Parts: sequence; C-alpha cells; structure tokens
Amino acid sequence: MRYTTSSEHQDYFSKQGMIEFEELLSAKEIEELEMKTEELLAKRMACTPAKLEYQTAKDLFLAGRNLWREDALIKKIVMHQRFVDLAFSTLHAPRLRLAYDECIRTGATGGAIFNHSYSLQGISCFQSIVCGFLIKLCDTESPIPFPQKKGSVLFFKGSTLFPWDNLFETPHQRHLLIAYGSQKLIYTLEKNDPHTHALKREGYVFGDLLANTTHPALGLR
Repeated sequence: MRYTTSSEHQDYFSKQGMIEFEELLSAKEIEELEMKTEELLAKRMACTPAKLEYQTAKDLFLAGRNLWREDALIKKIVMHQRFVDLAFSTLHAPRLRLAYDECIRTGATGGAIFNHSYSLQGISCFQSIVCGFLIKLCDTESPIPFPQKKGSVLFFKGSTLFPWDNLFETPHQRHLLIAYGSQKLIYTLEKNDPHTHALKREGYVFGDLLANTTHPALGLR
C-alpha cells in the first residue's frame, strides 16, 4: 500500500516546509536503528559505543556519512518506500536519488559544525536536494523545531531553513538524517559541507552526475 498524506498534512507542509510524523517507523525499527548506528559509528572511530560520548561533534560528523553502505538494516531504512511515497504525495516527486545519510551525534558536550541556520541544500554538496528526513533516536530533549520524541520523523523540504548550529551544540543528540535529491543529482562544491571533497576519493569531480552504484535511484512502486 502506498503511504500518502492527507490534504491537511499537505497544506501544513506547503506553508511550513516541514511536518513531523510519530509513527512513520515502528518502535522495533527505531531501536534497531539506534543500536546499529551506534555500533557502526564506534567501529569507524575505533572506539567502543560508550566512548562516543567523549568524541568531538566534528569528529563524529565526519565519521557519520553513508552508514547505509556498511549495514543492511540502515540501508533498508534509508531506502524506505514510505519516504518515497511521502515525497510523491507532497512534492509530486515520483523519482528521487539518495544523496546521503548522516548520523548526527553529539556527546557529553556539543560542538560547532555550522555557524548559523541553513537549508539542507545549503549544507549539502549536491544539486538539487529535494527533501530530507530526520529520524530522532534519543530520549533527550532537542532544540525546536527538531523532533521532540524518540522515533519521530521530521520530513522537510531541501530549501527549509533550520538552526543546525543549535542542534550540534546540544549535548547527547542522536539522529539519522537522510537527504534525497532529484534523479539528475549533481556533485557540486559546497564549502558549508564538511564532506564536500569526500566524493573525489570515489572518482567523482565537481559537475558529475551521481551514479546508481553510489547513490541509488528510488521511485514509486
């Protein structure tokens, strides 16, 4: 069954540029996603999950991109058909391309990654970012307008401004960000994205179209 939004949801999303869902993913999916992201992030940083609390926000951010490539469960969530269906029912985008996933994690102290509010497009080295999903994986309080309840999923336009600086400066945050772009997604220079040169290690240069092997195309079923 295709997941669709009501006309009220669509009106709200059109005006606000975002909408939060509390039951888009099951409780089991959230618990497994929390465990897997912690394990994989710790593996990448060569430490135990318990020691992630003592890492800097910047180091955690640099280690947290494209976890889906190394874990089947994260891959399943990142490519969840419900996300594609929501994008279609609200943005009329029948085909998307996965730009990236990013584990947003802060330890006992937050840290500066961005210096003020940006859109997802403004912090992503891709053109054009269509929308994003932010999945909350922690019970701790997050700054508004980010999700307030563990398991909630914030769906938003790529052009919507968010105080990402506030989120990263808040301790004990755990979220998974998923960014989707148009089918013809282009690798571009974006100085606000700390990962802006990472794709060069995969053979890309600025101006290249992203390929299915590294950034899968997703569509309606």
